[in-house]
Amino acid sequence: MPAPRFHLRRLAFTGPDVPVSGLDFVDGINLVWGASNGGKSFILAALDFMMGGKSPLPEIKMLRGYERVWLCLDLPGAGRVTLARAVAGGNFQLYEGEVDPLSPGGPGQALSADHKAKRPNVSGLLLGELGIGHHQIDRTLNGDKATFTFRHVAPYVLTD
Repeated sequence: MPAPRFHLRRLAFTGPDVPVSGLDFVDGINLVWGASNGGKSFILAALDFMMGGKSPLPEIKMLRGYERVWLCLDLPGAGRVTLARAVAGGNFQLYEGEVDPLSPGGPGQALSADHKAKRPNVSGLLLGELGIGHHQIDRTLNGDKATFTFRHVAPYVLTD
């Protein structure tokens, strides 16, 4: 049986007076390459941001006018879902299926950006789908524990 995994499908940005700007992904490895200042590092930062990263998106001029980020992905249990988050950060909305960012329908299910929140959060969603949710890791040599979050996995999932 193959290990559970998720597949990125689409990363998009929307705003009231700008066209939708998006990047589609394919099954397998997706390689983003190009000239300096072409947006490669920004794409990586945006993916990290949409997987619960707290760092704000880099301030680049191409982001002006955009207010929301959308990430469509296939999860092993839930199937295709779309996450939405304000460019400024904060909590997420989770939508079932692939959502048209221009008309998403209802507000979606709220997910906290805080990985330690008692309510549903994006880290718990992603780790739960991979079958490794609700774990703890050793924080100190004395055996003090810390909550295992998607932030522990992110550097190995997203590489530049």
